[in-house]
Amino acid sequence: MYRAKACGKGRVETFEVEMHAAAVERLELEADLRRALFGDELLLHYQPVVALDTGAIVGVEALVRWRHPERGLLPPSVFIPLAEETGLVQALGRQVLFEACRQTRLWQVDTRTTLRSRST
Repeated sequence: MYRAKACGKGRVETFEVEMHAAAVERLELEADLRRALFGDELLLHYQPVVALDTGAIVGVEALVRWRHPERGLLPPSVFIPLAEETGLVQALGRQVLFEACRQTRLWQVDTRTTLRSRST
């Protein structure tokens, strides 16, 4: 069914053994993703946004990665489409936003502490 849908509307696909393996793989990855959302497996990398005219950092972009316990570090291209298909993308987005805000707050506190210690 998924293969027929992926190939376009009104399609019929014949079952092949490889399809079963792919379906099992997808189900396992979905179960793993559900676990990852409630565990400590998602990791954010921060990429600075730099003003070209001044060279100053004007922001950061949060990039999510998945530290899968068996498959290693997975890029978003592996799990974001699955999250979208299964309805997990909202929970994933909330977790990423929460972590990015938490990290931003830590940077703010650290910056204030550094500035205070320099002024004394």
